[in-house]
Amino acid sequence: MRMTKRLILLLLVLSLSLGLFGCELPFLSPDGNDGDSGEPFTPTVYTVVTKDAFEATYADQLSPNEKAIYDALLAAPAGTEALEITLPELPRLCQGRAPTDEEMDQLSDDIGVFTANALYAAWLDSPTLFWLDHSKYSYDISVESDENGIVSLKKLTVTLISSMTVDAIAEKTAALEAAVKSFVPLGATVAEKVAYINTYLTSRIEYDLDAPNRSSIIGALVDGKCVCEGYARAFDYLAERAGLDVVCIPGYAYTEEEPNGEGHMWNGVFIDGTLYAVDTTWNDTTKKNSYLLVGSDTVCDGKAFGETHKPNMLAETGPYKAFALPVISKLGYGINP
Repeated sequence: MRMTKRLILLLLVLSLSLGLFGCELPFLSPDGNDGDSGEPFTPTVYTVVTKDAFEATYADQLSPNEKAIYDALLAAPAGTEALEITLPELPRLCQGRAPTDEEMDQLSDDIGVFTANALYAAWLDSPTLFWLDHSKYSYDISVESDENGIVSLKKLTVTLISSMTVDAIAEKTAALEAAVKSFVPLGATVAEKVAYINTYLTSRIEYDLDAPNRSSIIGALVDGKCVCEGYARAFDYLAERAGLDVVCIPGYAYTEEEPNGEGHMWNGVFIDGTLYAVDTTWNDTTKKNSYLLVGSDTVCDGKAFGETHKPNMLAETGPYKAFALPVISKLGYGINP
């Protein structure tokens, strides 16, 4: 028996919720009952967020099924259109009969959650996914009955959507590699390398809201024109090449011009297990380099960093994951209480 269902899922990526850890939804568990007499397997509660604190990457918070999708995406060649994925925890629907429409809908909803979370985490963790629109994709699911009549998920295919052709992706990837080929992260300490990368970027990038690749490392490192997301992803990319532990932090920035906040992205750098903030965008636009390895209480341009920069996820719709966000130190690097 084989049934296939397709769902095209468009994420709404601009909602404004923060800190919703432990969100739950029903999940068709492989550990439910045996479905005698055609009864469905007992749904268990699937905890969307598996950890309530940020560790090193957003992937650390994914469930095994989400992590399988995440790993398949990162292992695939740039521009891959479809991922064939085997989930480690196969959902089972029923036994001795065909699944109902409601059961198939529930399965489809669960797979949608897995896929949304996996792609969002990959988008945050991997600046080289510049070609991927993580908020638009489709997926196929198929189920089959085994020799005992148990109906389980058989196959998951995630179709990725990109506005770029495979040739264009290859061209931009080559241009990116050429642009950073000669990059050498000078400095003996983490702080020195951070300062060098900051100067490297601010001396080569112009903040430009109208740049065609403004939100990616292509805009930052190839075109030399981008907005905050491009700066943050470029810093992430170069810092990782320098052997630093770094993360992108999405959120909102609060200024006199935007007192209600506007979307923003900056970076966090781990030093001896403590996270400090770097905002290369504001270092460039203010020309002061005040935002280097600062803490939430560090006063920059008259205000504490924690007042002007508030982490917040941009995908908090329905049951999707409210990822734990990176928390920076209260004090800046090298400042003792």
